[in-house]
Amino acid sequence: MGVRNYVLGEFIAYTFVPLALYGFYEVIWGDHKKWPLLGIGVALLLYSHLISVVITVILMFVLFISKLVVDIKFPKVRWMALFKSIGLALILSLWIIYPFFTDFMHTKLGTPSFGFAFLYSMQDLWAASLENHATNRGVGIIFLMAALSGWYFVRNKKQEFWIYILGLIFIALSTNLFPYTELARIDGLFFLGMIQFPYRFLTYASLFMAATLSLIFERVFNKFQAHKKMLFFCVLGVMMCLYIQTLTPVLDRIYDATPEARLKKGNITDPVPAGAILDKDNYYDMYTYRVLYGETDYYPKASFDGNVTITDSNVQKKILDRSQSIMLHKAKIANKDITIDPSVAPNELVYQVKLQRSALVDLPVVNYPSEKVYVNGKEFPYSVSDRGTVQVKLAQGKNRVVVRYVMKQTYYILCGIAVITWVVIGITTLLKNIKKVETNRGSRN
Repeated sequence: MGVRNYVLGEFIAYTFVPLALYGFYEVIWGDHKKWPLLGIGVALLLYSHLISVVITVILMFVLFISKLVVDIKFPKVRWMALFKSIGLALILSLWIIYPFFTDFMHTKLGTPSFGFAFLYSMQDLWAASLENHATNRGVGIIFLMAALSGWYFVRNKKQEFWIYILGLIFIALSTNLFPYTELARIDGLFFLGMIQFPYRFLTYASLFMAATLSLIFERVFNKFQAHKKMLFFCVLGVMMCLYIQTLTPVLDRIYDATPEARLKKGNITDPVPAGAILDKDNYYDMYTYRVLYGETDYYPKASFDGNVTITDSNVQKKILDRSQSIMLHKAKIANKDITIDPSVAPNELVYQVKLQRSALVDLPVVNYPSEKVYVNGKEFPYSVSDRGTVQVKLAQGKNRVVVRYVMKQTYYILCGIAVITWVVIGITTLLKNIKKVETNRGSRN
């Protein structure tokens, strides 16, 4: 996701999936005293990527229900550990959840389309895995080998067997072996479309196959005890070579780049060219383009060009005109489009508007409930235009208009609580480790 698709939020989130699932494992099956790991893992996921939280929590819910079906007697201490981890996750995350409800749920905003895009076949997955390049189509040659041979190593181990099965299930879920297109036609299952890209399941497939692979390595190393060191360095060398090989296409594109491949200044209405090369000299040129996917995500629905699936050509044109006018910084004054570039400060946009007579000015700023407008230093009432932007009645002459995003006091209280909680977690973890070290020294003496 990071080195090939450049989806950095999701890429970061995937680094916390193992922590969240490990914490869940400890709460349900392992050492329930490690319950903070589950809360911390889910909170870090929520800091990074919301859909990853949804997928991970659904997986945890399915595993939890399966546990209750198999073993109805679920100890009270584990219930308490589960509830405490949920409470910790909420305490650490409410400062993010709060504006999600106040500024997103209560606003008519366009969101990424539901559905199943980039749906690949098992043949695509097989070929991409053997190719062993960093793509969103495969799991790599090592995990493919683990998927093919893992059954032999887990056949007599119940827990490892189900981890292996979960890996195979997620491999299947990432391809069209799972009937996504048929499910999409069922109204009651429309919510499944929030997944958007089934290849997201490859993260979970890779995680479970990594656990299976670790078991395979353990068996192999135990069998060849006499040559353990040599085997370790051989395996390490092969792994390093395979990892570098996954990045070969990306590295070749960067190091063999021609002057024509370097990104040049463009038009804000054009998507940024895929595969263009950036360096310190042309880095800011990428902001002269629109984002390749999702530039108008979370625009008002009236200006969200994800709605161009509407069959009415007049409505299509109106929506596209509105979205482009916002991107191009076009204010609307007396039914005329005038480009006004704002000066930018943290959480605010500042416009200098000079009028020959008083007029209603529609600024190219998407309206959110927490926004406030200040004209010449004084808070000013505003309305919402037909394109979902801020519009304000301005007097004749020079007007300094500031559109500022102002969070309520509740947000800062929740943020402060989260910071204090992180500090407490850090201090208690440090003290526990110090105590453990001292205990180990005492036992040696």
